[in-house]
Amino acid sequence: MNAVIKVRNVDLIYRTTESLSVKKIMSAILGKKENRLINEYKALNNVSFELQRGMVYGFIGNNGAGKSTLLRVLSGAMSPNSGVVEKNYSTVNLLALGVGFSKELSGIENIFLNGMLLGFSKKHIASVLPDIINYSEIGNFIYKPMKTYSSGMVTRVGFSIAIHLRPEVLLIDEVL
Repeated sequence: MNAVIKVRNVDLIYRTTESLSVKKIMSAILGKKENRLINEYKALNNVSFELQRGMVYGFIGNNGAGKSTLLRVLSGAMSPNSGVVEKNYSTVNLLALGVGFSKELSGIENIFLNGMLLGFSKKHIASVLPDIINYSEIGNFIYKPMKTYSSGMVTRVGFSIAIHLRPEVLLIDEVL
């Protein structure tokens, strides 16, 4: 089988800042204390694997283990600090609750926006639009702004887009 994704020695480091006060900043500048203004932690540490075309995989781990971060790296939404991610596909969809939707736009507008951001043509999206709408089962809400949707309705629209646009790779992060 052909590997659709190859991940080799990937590291990703998050950098965060503490709550800053003038006192902490001055202590750090003057070197009076061991105050670090920026903290780092490795979300991904030397990750390597291959995913084969046509297979279904799952990543299991505790909260904070790096599963969502890894999916963001696989989708191209984030870049690792080191290592290599080889992708042998042209279309990917990272399905995560509410990600990529504008709450001010209607469901229809978000379907087109999301589809085009994923690399699909307006013509292709229009050809599957009735199927996306029907499968989502949210009725006339599809014409209303997404800020009026429940989280379940947002999930239904996102999942419907994902399965009807048929990307080569579908990454699902805690939506079901």
